[in-house]
Amino acid sequence: MKKSRKNNENGFDLTVLIDVMWPSLEEHNMKKSGSALVLCAALLVRWLVSLHSYSGMSTPPMYGDYEAQRHWMELTYHLPVHDWYFYDLQYWGLDYPPLTAYVSYFFGYIAQFVEPALVALDTSRGYETPSSKVFMRLSVLVCDIVLFIPSLLLLAKGLYKQQWALRMEFLMLVLLQPAFVLIDHGHFQYNNVSLGFTTLAVASILQDHEVLGSIFFCCALNFKQMALYFAPAITFYLVAKCLYRPHAILHFVKLGVTVIASFAVLWLPLCASTGLATCGPTLAQMANVWCCLDLFLKLRHHISPPHLVYLCTGATLVGFLPSVVDLVRRPPSRVRFFLALFNSSMSFFLFSFQVHEKTILLPLLPVTFLLSEATLLASWFGLVATFRFAP
Repeated sequence: MKKSRKNNENGFDLTVLIDVMWPSLEEHNMKKSGSALVLCAALLVRWLVSLHSYSGMSTPPMYGDYEAQRHWMELTYHLPVHDWYFYDLQYWGLDYPPLTAYVSYFFGYIAQFVEPALVALDTSRGYETPSSKVFMRLSVLVCDIVLFIPSLLLLAKGLYKQQWALRMEFLMLVLLQPAFVLIDHGHFQYNNVSLGFTTLAVASILQDHEVLGSIFFCCALNFKQMALYFAPAITFYLVAKCLYRPHAILHFVKLGVTVIASFAVLWLPLCASTGLATCGPTLAQMANVWCCLDLFLKLRHHISPPHLVYLCTGATLVGFLPSVVDLVRRPPSRVRFFLALFNSSMSFFLFSFQVHEKTILLPLLPVTFLLSEATLLASWFGLVATFRFAP
């Protein structure tokens, strides 16, 4: 009573302050709780999916993608750098850029302390103990927690700012997307790393941090070369941003130096070794359009493989060219950037060669960025894309 009377004497009523602030505090707590609930649900779904089987489980001699990822941990940990891309290429030879190798080494280093038999050189092939499966599954989940989820949070904050409901819709749309969950946590891969770096690149570029965005995209390219699907859109968007601001040449040079330096840092350990393995294009897996046409035209019977490569390349260029040209002919905008990302990656998915079913994840990522502009497309595209994984 004395404290209350003192407040009143000074013209200040604590109860009034509480009445004014409580709704905003309550709303703030609800938003924090809602965000935590979405993230917990996403992690729970991933872990539940990971309890089931994976690619190549108990199917010798090659097993599957799970074994490939485990094997790369094994060989990067035990072998010198100059042997990484040459060691026993017939058994899951390492065929991804250097950042994949470095991440494999990191997890292999940890595995050596947790369960050495998991990464024992040569003798660990087909190693499938319950504890090793937990370790492998956790490694993918850690990549989500450390990279993919934070990148989405950063992008959502930039896109929707104070629109909390839209931000939560966006996070739920991406994090609970069946395709993302099934490929990485069911089938078993680390696409979340490449997609996480790509998302960080997009978020940084939209916030006018082009140099940082370029570094992140170089990381995405150097983890999985499939990130090249986004390269036309990102490159031309950066070019457009340079063109429509003062000192364009200086910005060009700055971005060029950034890209060269990023690649140099990532490739230096390999370039210092005896040499690099090369991987030429094959037509073992053709994209959707060519698969459909082959039912009627039998292109492989009439066109030689080298000419098929030219045909695929030309069709891919024609597919994404309108979007990237539109980026530079007028001042760039966020929506046209997202559309260019989608069109570029979709053109590669439909028309290029060596297309794996998981590459649908690449056009799926930018289409979810269009949630507020094309809600129906962003929602349904992922569900339809999931059927791409049907056997």
